[in-house]
Amino acid sequence: MIQNYISPYSSFRLFLGACFTFIISILLMSSVHAETIDSAYEIAIAKAVSKIESEDFEGATEILQDILKTNPEDERATLYLGIALSRAGHRDAEGALKKALLLNPHNPRTSLELGIYYYNRGAFNEARDYFDNTIQLAPDSEYAKTAVEYLRLAKGERVAKPWSLNWSVGGMYDSNVVLGSGDNPLPEGITRRSDWAAVFYLKGQYNLFLQKELQGSAAYSFYQNFYGELADFNVTSHKFDLRLAFHASKNFILKGDYWFDYVLVGGDTYNYAHNLSPILVIVEGGGFSTELHYIYRDADYKDSDNFQDNSPRTGSNNLFKIIQNVPLSDVAVLCIGYSHQ
Repeated sequence: MIQNYISPYSSFRLFLGACFTFIISILLMSSVHAETIDSAYEIAIAKAVSKIESEDFEGATEILQDILKTNPEDERATLYLGIALSRAGHRDAEGALKKALLLNPHNPRTSLELGIYYYNRGAFNEARDYFDNTIQLAPDSEYAKTAVEYLRLAKGERVAKPWSLNWSVGGMYDSNVVLGSGDNPLPEGITRRSDWAAVFYLKGQYNLFLQKELQGSAAYSFYQNFYGELADFNVTSHKFDLRLAFHASKNFILKGDYWFDYVLVGGDTYNYAHNLSPILVIVEGGGFSTELHYIYRDADYKDSDNFQDNSPRTGSNNLFKIIQNVPLSDVAVLCIGYSHQ
């Protein structure tokens, strides 16, 4: 009988071969798994960038936040998250962009995006620092060219103030008292008498916030005239104004105005009114735009010695208005409108 004999040396060789094959298999599987993870990561980043470019900032934010749940220290995802939040006007953009800068202080894109964030918020000193840093990090890059352009714009904004104040003093002749300001609503068709008047007008405005997508302001205007002989018809007008504008997209702007006006004639209250006006602006491009206005006015008129039948005018009304803006040249625009009350 012939028996197979395997030496201890051959058994050891077989064992080593099996171990080697196992290790190679593990390494190959790990490599394939890593490539799969890298591929999924790159696809997710590409989707987020595409959504940013198409202004779907919320969708981009969701994708990037999912990536950062797995790897909170991922510089690319952190940077793109900051960009998405910045484009959406979100305050959290500052924290994300500064974290990206901490992860890689030498990335010119991060410095540029921080500069853009502060520029859009009106913090021009901070913006200039980051634009300068972008140029130092990559002087011959597209990032540097963009930073130079923003620096040019920021230079023009250096003296910009959040408030403005305008006033004027003059004299006017009124052939049909009462004489008034075109900015404030005033009494109509009162006396058919004429007189000279000294006129004073004051208007102050403060920008509550001024961002790329959202702007808001508050204003107050005061008008006063003094007739030479018809002092009983001197007009005092106060107007308080709040305005908001939201750039929903490059083609649509939503605006909202609220104002309160209070008018006195001869020192007696003539009327006061609350006014509310939502506005939709449709930007067609090439300088063309369409404006849709709705104005609600609730006015309370008061009787006085000069206007004894004034109070029946008290009430509210609604006004609808459409305006088409047609550019004629770089400095001239033709406005065509229709209103219904």
